Amino acid sequence: MTSALSFQSSAGNTGAASGSTFQGLSSGIQTNQLVQAEIAQASLPMQQLEARQAGNTKRSSALSALEGKMSTLSSDLDGLTSNGLQSRLVTSSDPGNSYVTATASGGAAGTYRLQVQNTATSAQILPCADADGNPDSLAVPSASSAIYSGASATFALEDTNGVTREITLDHGNNTLSALADAINALQTGNPSSGVKGLGIQATVVNTGSGSNPYELVLGSTTTGSGSAGNTIKIADITGNNTLGIAAGTASPTPAVLSPTLVGGAPSNLSVASPTSPVFTDSSSDGDGTASFALQDTDGNVRSFTLTGQDNTLDGMAGAINGLGLGVSASVGSVGIGANARLGLTLTATTPGPGAASSNITLAETSPAGVSNTLGIAAGTLSGDGSALATGGTQSNQAAQTVGAITSGGTTSGAAADAQFTLDGIQMTRSSNTITDAVPGVSFSLLQGDQAGTTTLTVAPDVATATKAMQAVITDYNDLMSTYATDSAANGPLNGDYGSQALMGQIQAALTGAPKGMAASAAFNSAASLGISTGQTGALALNSATFQAALAKDPAAVANVFTTSATSTNAAVAMAVSGPNTVTGALGFNITSYSADGAVAGTFTTPDGAQYQLTGTHGLLVGAQGTPLDGLYLNVSGTGTGTLTLSKGAGQATQDLISNLTDPASGTITNLLNNISRQNTDLTTQIKAQQSMLQAKQAAAEKRYSQMETTLGQLQSSQQSIGSMT
Repeated sequence: MTSALSFQSSAGNTGAASGSTFQGLSSGIQTNQLVQAEIAQASLPMQQLEARQAGNTKRSSALSALEGKMSTLSSDLDGLTSNGLQSRLVTSSDPGNSYVTATASGGAAGTYRLQVQNTATSAQILPCADADGNPDSLAVPSASSAIYSGASATFALEDTNGVTREITLDHGNNTLSALADAINALQTGNPSSGVKGLGIQATVVNTGSGSNPYELVLGSTTTGSGSAGNTIKIADITGNNTLGIAAGTASPTPAVLSPTLVGGAPSNLSVASPTSPVFTDSSSDGDGTASFALQDTDGNVRSFTLTGQDNTLDGMAGAINGLGLGVSASVGSVGIGANARLGLTLTATTPGPGAASSNITLAETSPAGVSNTLGIAAGTLSGDGSALATGGTQSNQAAQTVGAITSGGTTSGAAADAQFTLDGIQMTRSSNTITDAVPGVSFSLLQGDQAGTTTLTVAPDVATATKAMQAVITDYNDLMSTYATDSAANGPLNGDYGSQALMGQIQAALTGAPKGMAASAAFNSAASLGISTGQTGALALNSATFQAALAKDPAAVANVFTTSATSTNAAVAMAVSGPNTVTGALGFNITSYSADGAVAGTFTTPDGAQYQLTGTHGLLVGAQGTPLDGLYLNVSGTGTGTLTLSKGAGQATQDLISNLTDPASGTITNLLNNISRQNTDLTTQIKAQQSMLQAKQAAAEKRYSQMETTLGQLQSSQQSIGSMT
């Protein structure tokens, strides 16, 4: 008997039949159809499981697509607040832009009147000419002409910031171009060893005329006065050049290990206060000590140990000064403004490179469990302790043979600072790019001797802002339209109340009133800016209304979308707020303030709860888990007042989307993970159903096969009996 039988689920999963095949040869019954009917009936539960799994997969894909559209909306909201609403256009009364141009961003708006007396210039050392006009210094007849006599020549150069570097040329580099190349190579410096770059540019010019057509021009790389003056110098230390460069002498500089400043804040070798610890001890013995080693430029090494009594910056400085090494330690204020801290500075007592090195090195040699708070790298000593074998923190200013030109040399003409008036106020800057005169406005001075004034008008760039606003609305409508399709009848999110709640939250965040915003605000919702909601829920932008609002009060428009704060006391201002920071009126009483010491105050939230904050150097930070979480305040004095915090609709929507899409704990992430777990369980159940159906099919085939065999035997017996009669 032959038969070909299999079962296939509605989702396409197929269970193979047994190897035997049959038809009803004895019974005349299509037994394979009976088996198929049995299996089809038995596979209904599996088909339901597969349908659930397919629905889950479609739901997961739909949620992932919504998540992507949410991220796009959040990104364009960021573009709206950080760029679109901050863009400014500058118009000038001088159509030729002859004397000054400007760019602007942020809150800057208004009219500014400038007059440029003179622009900033760089310091230059130029060739001198003889009576006939031919250069007789810093010039040579040909590109290969020698510029010094003897085997080598050493020069020292000093820029307007007091950076001095030394170069030595040998016979293989005895040309004007070699000198220029050597000078220019010094511009990069070597930050890892503390050598600063030289702010001098050297250029060789071929004038093509006269007896000495090849001329050397030296100029400062920046305009105006530097920190050390307004001239540059070059001195011939060996006194054997043929370019007319004056002979001079230079002093060496010591190696210095001091705090590194990043954005005005010290990143190492500093503490918040005189009592702040410089090490912690969580070791097994816990004896409360820390060990260090210091190596000077002559290679001498001394070890020292700090105890609990010495666990301060002053304690460490005292221990170092008692070692008898060629290193002096001092403690002083480092950092700029609110970033100021107490810092440790180590200085070699003898200027110039030592017998072993141009650097001093400080290393921690404590056992495991002990660590310093100063960022001092760990190191190891040699077996006998006489040398620092590995590791440690090296001086960030290496000792140099040449530290400053002390006498002689050739000095440039003075660099000039830019001088101009802004709205009648006389100002001076070292650069022709002025970024600190008006917040958000950058002026570029082009030429001086201006007789009149240039009027520059800064206004919102309404075209850029409108385009950015429209992009947000398009993103929002796309998100909502996609959800509407997915949640319709037979859609993958139909009846999904979780996604329905998410979309409702986004709609409320973007179209609702900003939290904490005063009712008296010029604009207090997206609707007040010309953004309306249609019958389908889609948003529409009235460009004329939006642009009129921008023209009236661009800051108020921005506040509808961004986080903002107003204070009744200028001594307290918001620096940063976080997604969990409370909104509304926040009362404060700053009870103590010192620019270099402690800051403390009491803050009262809108619900009446009070929180004590303490900080240093004019900065107060809200504690995590409180309504002040994420709030950073700049404090410049004592007093009372009210700080009103508002979270705009754009920021609220971004915060919400960030929480929904967080890859670790976001709501959508959890939904997707739950669907994935469900599908994994369903796969296990489906496989079990497939195994059961395969066994059921095999049993049915066997049962019908046995029936056919029995019927065949009976038929054979009947035929035998019939033949006997």
